[in-house]
Amino acid sequence: MDERVHTYEVMFIVNPLLEEKALREEMDRIKTFLQENGAEIEEWEEWGVRRLAYPIEKKRSGFYVNFFFKAPASLAPMLERQFLLTENIMRFLIIKLDAKALRHREKIKAQKQAEAGGTAI
Repeated sequence: MDERVHTYEVMFIVNPLLEEKALREEMDRIKTFLQENGAEIEEWEEWGVRRLAYPIEKKRSGFYVNFFFKAPASLAPMLERQFLLTENIMRFLIIKLDAKALRHREKIKAQKQAEAGGTAI
């Protein structure tokens, strides 16, 4: 089995009808699952409720979460299964970042740091 460490980007959409506490529990459950299986979460962004391009399960909006993590290659299929078994996750996408995507991500991070450093007093 391939145990090299790769960088992944994951986006998932959570049912927007969940209460705040239930929504946090779903996200914490995913974070815990990753950490218990050897992942190192680098960045976590909650985009909030956004309108969907098309209805999913008769819902027109969803709570979007996007994050980056490093993990062994064997973790990606396990995470996919976890998403499929969770009924409050409406959709998900797992992407393994290649060298070009990693360079672009580093460039974006450097730009954000430069902007933040330039505006500080």
